[in-house]
Amino acid sequence: MSQLELSLLANLSQSFLACLETGKKQPSVMTLLRIANALNVNPSLFFSEDENFSREEIKKIDEIAEIKDRIIEFVRNL
Repeated sequence: MSQLELSLLANLSQSFLACLETGKKQPSVMTLLRIANALNVNPSLFFSEDENFSREEIKKIDEIAEIKDRIIEFVRNL
């Protein structure tokens, strides 16, 4: 999923997502809910410290990490 796709699905701007990724802004609970919904994951995934994730949850975590890396690379190339 591209940053553009996530921004469209979550109804957030790409620049706002970039600010979240770089830590320049902190997401509200509503923003986290929008992102979780767009990624089709349970919002509790953002807060869980449990290391006993299911395979599906691990796949989603990996996908989120990949999106994060892509967003960081995108911002660096601006």
